Amino acid sequence: SDMHGNIWGYSYEDNAETDNNGMARLYTYIQQVRAENPNTFLVDAGDDIQGTIMTDDLYNKTPEEPHPVVTAMNYMGYDAMTLGNHEFNWGIPTMQAILSQAEFPVLAANVTGSDGELVTGAGRTIVERDGVKVAVIGVVTPDVPIWDGGKEGVEACTYEAANTAVKNAIAEIGDGADVIVVSAHMGMYAEFDEEGGSDSAQKILDDNPEIDVLQVAHNHVTVNEKQGDTVIGGVRNGGREIARFDLTLDADNNVVESAVTIVDMEGVEPS
Repeated sequence: SDMHGNIWGYSYEDNAETDNNGMARLYTYIQQVRAENPNTFLVDAGDDIQGTIMTDDLYNKTPEEPHPVVTAMNYMGYDAMTLGNHEFNWGIPTMQAILSQAEFPVLAANVTGSDGELVTGAGRTIVERDGVKVAVIGVVTPDVPIWDGGKEGVEACTYEAANTAVKNAIAEIGDGADVIVVSAHMGMYAEFDEEGGSDSAQKILDDNPEIDVLQVAHNHVTVNEKQGDTVIGGVRNGGREIARFDLTLDADNNVVESAVTIVDMEGVEPS
């Protein structure tokens, strides 16, 4: 998550390459994991198309052109992406134009447009690997209007509490999935809504303990923990880290073992 337009591992401000981040380094590691186990899927938790001179000053002002970040993500073979709050920075039409280029579903189960439809067209997806059905539910912090109110279409959207949207999605999935993954563009604890927890990943888990994997984002900090049977992971920004979740299932597709590892990209050769 939170790649913020850092494709190669390059600081435009310093006019220099880095040695510890960027999507190209992530892809080197992703390819290694895929070679180890073909039953691998790749999900991003948002804040990807914003963050550099390349994105903010060039391509996000010409959303009809092929966007380099989405092009790279298509090449990397993402199975899904969750909206981040920075995807809203240029308003809804620009966001939709850029993300329509994605060859994977972009998820936001808790944001609907003025027409009552999900703003990205999807709130969840099912990824199948070797007969195992994995449901991925994506939610973004409902605090978007605090930062981007006034941008085109932003205030016309409805932002539901993340815990409620996830609960509704799980109910709709029913027995249609063996594994439940929630990709949440928010930190573990509430940023603004301390009383209601509408922007808290912890509240999502408290209300939906059946979640197998919880991916968190937004705060640019490393998260590596397990609560009950749920593994929880979050990473630093710019492609500095990747969260690897390993699940072991029995013959009946029940999760019997799970772990999360946060892998640092320092020293990894860019693809």
